[in-house]
Amino acid sequence: GRFTTIPVVASSDPGGGSMAHLTVGDGWSTTVELINFSASFAQAHVKFFDDLGSPVELPLTFAGTSATASSVDQTLAPHAHLVIQSNAMDGAPLQIGSAQLTTNGKVSGFIRFRYGPRDQEAIVPIESRNDGSYLLAFDNTGGLATGVAVANQSALPVTIGAVIRDNTGAPFGLGTLRLPANGHSSFVLSDQFPSTGNISGTVEFLTPANGPVSVLGIRFPASGEFSTIPVIAP
Repeated sequence: GRFTTIPVVASSDPGGGSMAHLTVGDGWSTTVELINFSASFAQAHVKFFDDLGSPVELPLTFAGTSATASSVDQTLAPHAHLVIQSNAMDGAPLQIGSAQLTTNGKVSGFIRFRYGPRDQEAIVPIESRNDGSYLLAFDNTGGLATGVAVANQSALPVTIGAVIRDNTGAPFGLGTLRLPANGHSSFVLSDQFPSTGNISGTVEFLTPANGPVSVLGIRFPASGEFSTIPVIAP
């Protein structure tokens, strides 16, 4: 009876991009869904990275095959849909990171990550916009908590600036987040930026000059359920 949203692909989407968060093991599983939204064959290359930006090998099932690998390379027929499933063995340690999709055509997609003990899943949309900043609305009041996942799509280390504003739009805090090449970080917003505790507002993550990034919010009510929060490119 649980439900989640599914993002759609626009015909103007350039194809490719970064998916800011994935989790496999310790009750978590990740599914990557790709769509070739053109009338031509296209190559899809998906790479998985850990927090330090190193390739991370995951148990994968796709196109009728199973393998343990840090990447998937597939040719997608026109308008084809490819599902890449990653389920770890019971008792396997938790692996956290991000994914990058490159393509020579029009291929896009998203991640569904699922927590088995709660039978709940949420969506990680692909980030292909490469904008100058990404704005996340957060609410840490009334027992709510906001999580954030950030991924560096660049082959260089980056320093990401953050501007924190209240609900009136007035800035009241600044911060930075450093990520290694292809690195990833996930955190509770109020732990990383204590000034966001017990309030609601926005935080703007500034794209560094030396590489694109992707950002995702995660909403945690007091019940322990969760859902993802899309970011806005101002």
